[in-house]
Amino acid sequence: MLGLKSEIENGCTILSCSWGNSDADPQVTEMYEMFFQNLSRDYPNLLFICSAGNDGMNVDGRIRIPNGLPRGPLPNVITYVTLAAPGEVTVWGRDNSGRVLNYSGGTRMATPQVTAAACFIRSINPGLNASAIKNILIETGYQNINGMAAPEELGGRVLAVDEAVMRAIDERPERVETNTDTTCPDV
Repeated sequence: MLGLKSEIENGCTILSCSWGNSDADPQVTEMYEMFFQNLSRDYPNLLFICSAGNDGMNVDGRIRIPNGLPRGPLPNVITYVTLAAPGEVTVWGRDNSGRVLNYSGGTRMATPQVTAAACFIRSINPGLNASAIKNILIETGYQNINGMAAPEELGGRVLAVDEAVMRAIDERPERVETNTDTTCPDV
């Protein structure tokens, strides 16, 4: 909690939460849910992107925090039940010899992809709050890829950065046209 507090106090509005507890006390889970609800009410621009855990099992939201929290009631939290993103064999970068690194992966690599997409959206349209960004990511997610349906237990959608960015561009407020003529008038 202190780490989140520090990030927020230093101006971060989109937080990548690739951490959690798969065996939390249900009361602690309730405390986290209340924490996120209060932040959503008091700071509507804060958005938390949470990993799913790498055990390959459906996460029980009563004992998994923060990512097991329900999809609907938290407009400021994106979890594994909200949206899927690729995590396995994800490119991490290059080594000193220029070879592509793609060690295993998992949700700790999917979380930054969703976070980056949310950041793109915020940079394109800074007026969007956390709930609006979350909705864009969900609504533009692919429901199937190459004829395969996105898993319902993962929100039934797979991250589609291109579609989300286009939606953010389309939903920008109209910009006032300014005179860009830089020629000097005849004197």
